[in-house]
Amino acid sequence: MSQDDDFCQVRADFLVPEGAVKIEIMPALFQVKSGVIDYDEFILEPIDAAPIVEKKKKEEEDLEYILSLVKQSIKKNKK
Repeated sequence: MSQDDDFCQVRADFLVPEGAVKIEIMPALFQVKSGVIDYDEFILEPIDAAPIVEKKKKEEEDLEYILSLVKQSIKKNKK
């Protein structure tokens, strides 16, 4: 986004922990020397958790696979 842009929409989908009663939103400017940021609105609405759960499961499986490859490599290098 450049300084000439007037609007940028950002969406974040996330799982809400069981029993959660509040959310903390911390707006900020990152990787800038200075500037101003204005927020028009925040919308919090329920969504289907299934796609998020599936994505998280896939990421965990991918990580487990990578870790297994690293462990195999370490074992080979010790021999």
